[in-house]
Amino acid sequence: MQRTDCGPELTASGDAPGLLTAFCASAGCQVKVLLLAAHPDDEVIGASTRLRELRENMFIVFATDGAVRQGREEGWRAVAARRHHEAETVMKQVGIPGGNVFWLDHADQSASAQLPALIRELTELVLAVQPAVLVTHPYEGGHPDHDACAFAAQVSIARLGADGPVRLEMTSYHDHQGCFRAGAFLPAGNTGPTVCLALTNAEQLRKRELFGRYESQREVLQSFQVDHEAFRVAPTYDFTRPPHAGTLYYERFAWGMPSGQAWRALGRAALDRADRNSL
Repeated sequence: MQRTDCGPELTASGDAPGLLTAFCASAGCQVKVLLLAAHPDDEVIGASTRLRELRENMFIVFATDGAVRQGREEGWRAVAARRHHEAETVMKQVGIPGGNVFWLDHADQSASAQLPALIRELTELVLAVQPAVLVTHPYEGGHPDHDACAFAAQVSIARLGADGPVRLEMTSYHDHQGCFRAGAFLPAGNTGPTVCLALTNAEQLRKRELFGRYESQREVLQSFQVDHEAFRVAPTYDFTRPPHAGTLYYERFAWGMPSGQAWRALGRAALDRADRNSL
């Protein structure tokens, strides 16, 4: 695995640069990490090499159970159970202990409607695990649940103040000139360099094997590359503004969120509650 740094000079405060370096180290990393994934499979898409490298020091929290609440209850419960099982198989394969994995079990495509609960649950987990680093999705309009995780991470850590972990991001996907784009970040302000990890042939094979464990997501995962992974210090987002101009990726689909405007209204309501300390 080859590392390259690209982008502007790091402007984040504190020990963010050192923790980014430690997180991306090829061996011997002792940094405790909490990774917030919107859905079971997002952790492999964004950070498969880190799962294997950190193992006992990696804690995973899935915001949703991966099941959209459609049709009969036994149907979506079966989907949720299958995705739980697939994630457990992945954790065993990479060596992450079962006690390091947490499920918030919000409905797929509905995390944005549960922002106050998501913030509260994440804050409680951070206090329990005491990670040095929290890794999650960027705010990019790719999927409303991804943006909900970015929102919860920023608000939760802001509430914790100096006692909170450093926020890092893994790549997800977003709209790029009307097309799907994965494996790269949207440009964002007040952030540092992106650390790009070029995966060896063996690492690419292992990533494909982990993709294969998510059999229920076979078609979806075909859209994602396996040749590199990228991470950065998270910027401070203004969630009252769209992540980019034009149509957001999720606005093209019936993913439980009719528009970015509707998403931002939920975000503003959650921020108002956070300001009143009533989460």
